[in-house]
Amino acid sequence: MENNYKSLLKEFQERDYVSHIQEKGVINISSYCLIDYNYRFLLDILPKNSRILEIGPGNGFFVDWLLINGYINITLVDLDRNNVKYLKEKYKNLKSVKIYESDAVNFLKNCSESFDVIITRQLVEHLFLEEIFNFFRYSKNCLSENGLLINETINSCNLVYGNYFRYDDFSHYISFTPKSYIQFSYPYFSTTFLNYKIPSTITLLKYYFSKDVRNKINKLSKLLFYKNKKSVNIYNSNNSFKEKLKMLINYHENYVAWKKSLKFSKKYLPNEKIVSHFFIAISKVKH
Repeated sequence: MENNYKSLLKEFQERDYVSHIQEKGVINISSYCLIDYNYRFLLDILPKNSRILEIGPGNGFFVDWLLINGYINITLVDLDRNNVKYLKEKYKNLKSVKIYESDAVNFLKNCSESFDVIITRQLVEHLFLEEIFNFFRYSKNCLSENGLLINETINSCNLVYGNYFRYDDFSHYISFTPKSYIQFSYPYFSTTFLNYKIPSTITLLKYYFSKDVRNKINKLSKLLFYKNKKSVNIYNSNNSFKEKLKMLINYHENYVAWKKSLKFSKKYLPNEKIVSHFFIAISKVKH
């Protein structure tokens, strides 16, 4: 397992993995809409002074969403050296955002801090089997008494997209159903699941035309890039109206296809309630 892990890490670094698959800059409106639509429940259960750890933050869009909503005590961990360098540059004006280079399991194993919530999005499917057991074990040790572990991952109960997303990335090692997820996590956590939802095209447009959303993103952009005026409003696309319309049509087609995948999966897995292409697992520490 150790040799496999080192080989994979080398591939991540040589291929500049994150840079090639994710957009840079401050969060765009489409991403803000997706995150806000699925994670607004956190605003009701997570106090603003919560100690938050995100492992595998990618381009930092989820961090941007947290910052926009008033959370500042944030720790980020990523194994991609180039991405860590990028994140440190992006958040250099925010002393409350701490960033470390490490893989998930080793960071959790050696962590002396206690967090109120640990969040991963599209991370656990990259772990080897041995690492997954340790990931849950060490996550519990790093959480406060009433802490939460929140994982967003591929859902194999979606009979259309589950298999597609499992094999769509060379570094995916596994995918889960809620049942198999619990098989890994149950000694340490009690878990509930949410379907990951794609907003309708109308909902997306409401976000695009929301002055409040644009002002929030612009305010964050100025905070992050106040010494570099060219970076302000980086979330605004320079695409022509024709290109924007084409992207909107493409989004709507994907939304319709996603809805069909739900219907198809429910038909052939009638007892499954969690059939979206991803699910969000919310785990409470067992005492």
